Amino acid sequence: MKKSNLFWLTSKSFCHSILLTVRCHGEMSWHMKTYYIGTERHKTMRSKDNGDGRKILAKVAVPLGVDDITVYALRYLEGIGDNDYRETILSSNKREIFNFAKSAIHKWGTEEPKEYVEKKLNGSVKTIRKIVEYKFPECD
Repeated sequence: MKKSNLFWLTSKSFCHSILLTVRCHGEMSWHMKTYYIGTERHKTMRSKDNGDGRKILAKVAVPLGVDDITVYALRYLEGIGDNDYRETILSSNKREIFNFAKSAIHKWGTEEPKEYVEKKLNGSVKTIRKIVEYKFPECD
């Protein structure tokens, strides 16, 4: 009876060993055993120190509409000192505008940009919203 080598298929906290046995008349049989190796490696969540303590890193899928993208993008542009929001939004592609909004959410959270834009940039919202609506036809 011939035996082949042992193959290891690894996963997070266990290994499978597969032993292929070849018998005299060309018959083959597979034998699978599971071996658990040690403890799991990732028992803690990933975190980052932001200066005010460690915080867990999370990727969250949140739906954003045209109004949300407009408000967060405006807040970002105001935060970096952009003087002509309309021209910046017109010359930017969808990915750049969406990254403006993501950066604003990352930097200021979800509530502060809404309050800030409502108080300080309310006159710019309508024109910028129309441009964002044109560039993001998949949002309604």
